[in-house]
Amino acid sequence: MLRVPVLFLAFLLSGAVAIPSLASSSRTDGSAVVIRNDRGGPLIERIAFIDRVRREKLEIRITGRICHSACTLLAFLPEACVDPRTRFGFHGPRIKGQRMDPAAFDRWSTLMARYYPPTIRAWFLSRGRYRQGNDFFVLTGTEMVRHGARPCS
Repeated sequence: MLRVPVLFLAFLLSGAVAIPSLASSSRTDGSAVVIRNDRGGPLIERIAFIDRVRREKLEIRITGRICHSACTLLAFLPEACVDPRTRFGFHGPRIKGQRMDPAAFDRWSTLMARYYPPTIRAWFLSRGRYRQGNDFFVLTGTEMVRHGARPCS
C-alpha cells in the first residue's frame, strides 16, 4: 500500500493541486464502476479511489471518448478494463496555473509512475511527464492493451 506523508496530504487537500473528479463515473449493475469521458483531476482523490477499488474489489470499466490525466492511473489496475476506442491522455503533474519546483515535480511524477506497468512507467518518466496542461501524449485503448491493460469484453 502506498503511504503518503501527512504534510503532503495536507498540501494536496489545500486545493493547491488539481485532483480528479469522479463525477464522470457511475455505478452500473452493482458489480462495476463505469469511468466514462474522464478528464482527470486531483491526484490525491484518484489515489484514494484506487485504494477503495482495491479494498472493495470493485470492477472498473473505462469507456467513452477520453480518459485523461489522473484517469490514466486506473487503466492498468487488475480490476480495470479499457475500451479499445477510448483515448488515454498523459501529461505530467502540475499545480493549477503554475510550474512546480523540480523536486516536487519529480516526487509527483514518481508517484504517478507507480501506477503504470514498466514500459509505460519508463516512457512516462523520460518523456510523458514533460507535457503540461492540455498538451497530452495520447494512446488508444488498443495501444494500452498492448502495454498490459485488460480489454473490456
